[in-house]
Amino acid sequence: MIFKFLKKKIYIDFITTSQIAYDYNPIKKSINFLPDWFKKLPKEYMNDFFPTSTLKRCPGIVDLYKKGMIMPLWSDLALKTESNPTDMRYQFADQESKIEFHDPRQRGAYLPSDKYINFKIISPWLAETKENISWLLAPCTWNYNPFNFHIVKGVINFKYVQFIQVQSFIPFTDSSFIIEQGTPLLQIIPLSDREVEIKTHLVDHNDFEKRKKSNIISFTNSYKKALKKRVLNN
Repeated sequence: MIFKFLKKKIYIDFITTSQIAYDYNPIKKSINFLPDWFKKLPKEYMNDFFPTSTLKRCPGIVDLYKKGMIMPLWSDLALKTESNPTDMRYQFADQESKIEFHDPRQRGAYLPSDKYINFKIISPWLAETKENISWLLAPCTWNYNPFNFHIVKGVINFKYVQFIQVQSFIPFTDSSFIIEQGTPLLQIIPLSDREVEIKTHLVDHNDFEKRKKSNIISFTNSYKKALKKRVLNN
């Protein structure tokens, strides 16, 4: 007799104090954010006299949206840049959310500082899980049309670090645009083939602050120093 052992699910909780994020734009499984252009695309078309597949049959895209979950933008975000290198101006519709900027010296030779600005969108969510696994944070590239800004990938372990921050770059051009609420912002994919079960929670400010695990314990290399201490204490 052959026994098939079911793999244990990965349980992850997303916590927020933001009523609008929780009610209107919660984190959900990626499959809920398939782009409209993809849904409307036929599976094939006639190329002269023979059928040719479209992206609708591309396993790289189809399987991508079967993985993990997506965090949509919780509030409209207006961005404005100029061709002369200056600080980017921004405004969230919720009047509360924030963006932080990185000094160009932190990234060295990656993208010239007179052409690009590096900023970090601070999300209203924390992630909690007991699983000691890594998660890929990736841009929802297929949902962006056109490309007004660039989100970079990263890997994080939510057992030890709860913050979800969106590292981004935007070129210095005379441009202003709005990223609308509900826009898929970041895909969160477990580096595991186990099924994921997610829950979202709305909590008060005090509860939210108690759940935070700050990494700010040192002027330099703070993330690794804090992570090492947490691993030793577990």
